[in-house]
Parts: sequence; structure tokens; C-alpha cells
Amino acid sequence: RGIMILYLVRHAVAMEREDWDGSDEARPLTDEGIEKMREACRALVKMSLKIDRVLTSPLTRARQTADILVKELGLSKPDVMDALACGASPIRVVKELEKIPADTSVALVGHEPDMGDLAAFFIGTARSIPFKKGAIMAIEFQDRAGQGRGTMIWYMPTKLMRNLR
Repeated sequence: RGIMILYLVRHAVAMEREDWDGSDEARPLTDEGIEKMREACRALVKMSLKIDRVLTSPLTRARQTADILVKELGLSKPDVMDALACGASPIRVVKELEKIPADTSVALVGHEPDMGDLAAFFIGTARSIPFKKGAIMAIEFQDRAGQGRGTMIWYMPTKLMRNLR
């Protein structure tokens, strides 16, 4: 038994669909999105945030966000979790999290409205919680992640994180 902390992370600012010729899955972050996420992650370093693992959606913009997170926090490379792709099912995400020891801190990098839906699922509220691009929410669980079992510790949009530098 232990405490599990999940950090739900929405990907940083990506190119708009209408400005991107490729597939939605391959849509990348903008240069501004990359820089803002780097700055936000530097604030997380100052907070002495402890993250053991980073799991990301397979989509390019989420993977790029996860790469920034691990680089700035000095972590090992992120692992892809297909359950975090657009349209993520909270039940599938929980099943994947069951493979991870309970006393682990895990960042989950994904999309909207999925991150908001996951947050609502974990803290037991009916309404999705809107996530700004690059925002992070910390949710704590006694033992394991599950429906309605989490307590939100904090939520920060990138603008706030960047001001903590």
C-alpha cells in the first residue's frame, strides 16, 4: 500500500488543424507551445515535483509535450499508452495503471476533453473539468487510482506555472 499521485497533463499549444496538412495524429506543437511548456516545466523543477514515470498518448503533440516534461525534469523517456489517445476511456486508463506499483507518481499526457473527463472520473464529479493547453492537475490516491478515489491537490495552467519561475 502507498500513495499514488497522478499528474494529468494536457498537451501544449499545437498547430491549428486548418494550418496543418498532415494527419491529426501527426499534428505537432508550435514553437511558442514548446517554449511555454519548457518554461512551465522549469517551474515544476523549482517545486521539487517527483514524477517516477511519464505515460503519453501516441499522438505527436502529446509525445512532444511528454518529451519536454522528461527533459526538463531529468526523467527517463516517456512510455506510450495507447489508452491516452483521443477519446481515452477512463476504464482503459485505470486498467493500464493497475500494472504500476501503488506508491508511484505518474504523469499522464493527453488531450481534451479526455484529461477533463479523466479528472472528473478520478475525483468523482459528474462534470468534466476543462484543461487549458499545457495545464497540469495533481490528483492523490490512497493506494490505487480508481473512480471517485482521488483528491485533487492542485491544478495549474501554464501561465501560472511560468509565473512561478
